[in-house]
Amino acid sequence: MTRPIIIRRAATTIKALSLALTMSIGIYSVSWYESHYTREAKVIKVSNDIITVKDKTNNIWKFFGNDYSVNDKVRLTIDTNHTDTDIHDDKISNVSIIN
Repeated sequence: MTRPIIIRRAATTIKALSLALTMSIGIYSVSWYESHYTREAKVIKVSNDIITVKDKTNNIWKFFGNDYSVNDKVRLTIDTNHTDTDIHDDKISNVSIIN
């Protein structure tokens, strides 16, 4: 074999690996997007490190945190646990204060 053939094969292999990696990242992103949603909520109780919030559909959520005060508005990122019909097993994955 000559050197140019080896280089072409390496380039083809790199392209195939790049495509596979890109597709894997794309599939993971779609899966994450479909199993997460956001809700805006208001802090209604702060007890030690347990923060209790109420969203606009009157669902009560609790999470551990600090630096929150009653009446703070927050954005919850919530994981559905891949059960779209049951909100009671969803888990908060991120909380951010809304200014």
